[in-house]
Amino acid sequence: MTKLRKDMRKRTPVFDGSIPEPATKDAPPSKLESKVRATRDAGPVEHVTKKGNTLTGVVLKDVTRDEAKPVDQYSFGKNGGYFIREKDVIALLDS
Repeated sequence: MTKLRKDMRKRTPVFDGSIPEPATKDAPPSKLESKVRATRDAGPVEHVTKKGNTLTGVVLKDVTRDEAKPVDQYSFGKNGGYFIREKDVIALLDS
């Protein structure tokens, strides 16, 4: 076994005794969350895939691809916006 230089040795994290405060649900909603709520309240959209499966979700028109992907990694362009599946909308709004 080779010896590592002192600065390359594996360091263990030191616990300083502080505990981070839990996030509260009273925090103001993000812009994306408010857009998703407004779009969801307008009604769900259905998309039929090439295989014939029906997906239910919402189409967010005022978001970029980079904003849509963290919410639903499988989001795709539809009707001038991005289609977000319903299960991911629920997960976003419940968090």
